Amino acid sequence: MLFQSSLLHQKLRRLAHPRVTCDATGGYEKLLIASMHDAGIGVCVAAPGRVRYLANAEGLLAKTDSIDAELTRRFAEKILLPLQSKPDPDARKLREMSDFRRMLSDDIVKTNNRLELAEGDLREQLQSQLTHLKGLKKKPSPASSVSRPIPSKAATSKAKPPFAADAPMSATSSTWLPSPLHEATRF
Repeated sequence: MLFQSSLLHQKLRRLAHPRVTCDATGGYEKLLIASMHDAGIGVCVAAPGRVRYLANAEGLLAKTDSIDAELTRRFAEKILLPLQSKPDPDARKLREMSDFRRMLSDDIVKTNNRLELAEGDLREQLQSQLTHLKGLKKKPSPASSVSRPIPSKAATSKAKPPFAADAPMSATSSTWLPSPLHEATRF
């Protein structure tokens, strides 16, 4: 592990209602989130751009780990972030496989583009790489490794449709205005 999770869990459990907030860092936060979920500690994820806007608003231009940690703490105190729910293992697996296939597709396009101008040994290496990438992409579909059907996002969404009969409507346009309860949970 990248951090001493058991020591961190012990310190957090001493608090009445611990709630950890971290930045979304392109996947590096996943280990922390999983560890907090396993320990039963609430965890929120802040969009790094929003945290950076707070820094800019405060005139804070320097960027170090300790400054970022303090800034994330202040952001979490000012902005109510929703708790992250523990991800469904099948949904997580499907998302990871989907991301991997998307990455393979991008790599195939990049390799094909480089292959157009390549000559000699480089061309042979690129063709070999392209064959390998295409072989990886032909592996079984990620859906075949999921143990049960995953409901669509629309089927699990609790948000009201834009023109629900009880949704407040603006007098001058047909724009749906969410209730204050919905507004507090949307970020």
